[in-house]
Amino acid sequence: MDVTSLRTALALARRDAAAARADAAAARRHARRRAGAARADALAARRSARDAAEAFDAVAEAAAAAARDASRARSNQAAAEAAHAAARAQLRRARDGEVFVDALDALEAFDDVPPPPPKVEPPLTPETALTACERAFLPQKLQPLSLDALADLDRRVQHLGDELKRQVVDRARCGDEASQCALCCSASKSIAFVDCGHAVCGACVERVDRCPFCRGPAQPTIRIHL
Repeated sequence: MDVTSLRTALALARRDAAAARADAAAARRHARRRAGAARADALAARRSARDAAEAFDAVAEAAAAAARDASRARSNQAAAEAAHAAARAQLRRARDGEVFVDALDALEAFDDVPPPPPKVEPPLTPETALTACERAFLPQKLQPLSLDALADLDRRVQHLGDELKRQVVDRARCGDEASQCALCCSASKSIAFVDCGHAVCGACVERVDRCPFCRGPAQPTIRIHL
């Protein structure tokens, strides 16, 4: 074989080796992409499984709460039916002359049956905020309150509390000179009576059982910063 043929064969071998290296590099890149995609799919699958488990737990909790509400409703219904039957039996005996029963006495059996909780109508006012909170957690229906409804109620109560505190502080700031306690004339106002808005210092509030200015209730109070 002459030199030219050898050179040609060597060039072909080099070209084939370069092509093989390029194919190997492409194969490695493809394998890395496939591995990355597989890891992403596995991560997404784990997230989906976790979300599904959380959703299942939420549904199970809601179902348990609904079952408890249904059980309470059935108990209340059974108590009401029993009380109604007892009242009807007493009325029948009274009608037949067996016993003398006043109509009001016949209905006293209903006293132990809890009345249905009243419906809460928005918007709430500061005076009805506490009552609204209590009513919201009573078994009004066989289904529990949703998380959105609870969050909305919490936001309303927080807003009403902040508004009430702001109004009390504004009323405490009005009228009296600066922020000096009008009772001892030495300390600053730091406690306000919620009902009337008048304010005194922390030492004086311990010595009074009613507002010294309007004779309103001394409790409840809130701390203010004038």
